[in-house]
Amino acid sequence: MTYVVIAEFVVQAGQIEAFIEAIGIHSHNSRTLESGCIHFDVNQDPADHSAFCLYEVYKDAAAYEAHRAMPSYAAFISAATPMLVKHDGSLFKTRKVLSRLFPA
Repeated sequence: MTYVVIAEFVVQAGQIEAFIEAIGIHSHNSRTLESGCIHFDVNQDPADHSAFCLYEVYKDAAAYEAHRAMPSYAAFISAATPMLVKHDGSLFKTRKVLSRLFPA
């Protein structure tokens, strides 16, 4: 069963371009180096350029756990964490993990 992650971030003023560079590298590495990563989409709110949403699809939960173990993930977390506005004390503003209800 596929594993879908939706993560939302709010980036501090003055850090948007650096965040775009960091997430660009991370999303590229995820799509090209991880066989279990089916889709990795980065979205920026056109009305609020500091708000980003990631839509990620993995083959299964194990593929997502493998993603989190990748050096690219660690590098992104290290680089991005100081750039973010933390709403609830966690890295992600919100995180949703969804399961597909119907086969593709």
